[in-house]
Amino acid sequence: MIMENLSLLIYASMFYIISLSFLYFSKDRLNNSENEIYKYLLIVNLISLIFHVCCNTVSIYSEQLPIIFVNIVLKLFLISFIVFINLLLSYLLLFFFKNIKKIYFIVLIVFILELFGIILLPIHLYSDVVNKVYYSYGMSVNFTYLITSVTSMIMFIMIVFAKNKIQRKKIIPLFIYMVFGIFSMIMQINHPEFVISDCVETFLCCIMYFTIENPDIKMIEQLNIAKEQADKANRAKTDFLSSM
Repeated sequence: MIMENLSLLIYASMFYIISLSFLYFSKDRLNNSENEIYKYLLIVNLISLIFHVCCNTVSIYSEQLPIIFVNIVLKLFLISFIVFINLLLSYLLLFFFKNIKKIYFIVLIVFILELFGIILLPIHLYSDVVNKVYYSYGMSVNFTYLITSVTSMIMFIMIVFAKNKIQRKKIIPLFIYMVFGIFSMIMQINHPEFVISDCVETFLCCIMYFTIENPDIKMIEQLNIAKEQADKANRAKTDFLSSM
């Protein structure tokens, strides 16, 4: 019953992220680094959900499939988590550093090291066909837990020490993600088959869209900034003419 409800949650998340992506990409957007990273967050989340469905299917037919193929599918699912959380870290770093190329370079180096760890470390599949319980375990899975935990801790520390420098509405989605991420991790430790991390990612994308990444809101903000700059220029011109 739990696995059936989990499958429904995964398919519901997939439907929602597809709908949200269609809505997001159908609108005119500002061409900036934040929008670019959010775009990839949507894409990676969808890919992660697809891999989750593939993992479930592979787990059911694991005895009929080559073990190397099963391991590849399971590890691709883990890699999708690492890609997502590194993108989220890059998004947060944008609030602290202006050199986006340097940020991408540092995150890319870290990601490559993490990628090698997941690929090289062993992974195993627990498959109970009778009770319909399937989950992966092993050093590769533990390494992924470690990476996500450390990265989340780094992001939390960054938010705490710079809460006065970042707009509150930009912090709230990331903070909620960490809270739900910790909850999902605790659930997986006690019930390894109950994997909802990608559904939490979908929830984060939803919150980000309706708080800080809505194209309409960003366009209005940009118009307000342009209006303020125009008003300042007009006031400066008026003051100059008055002084003349």
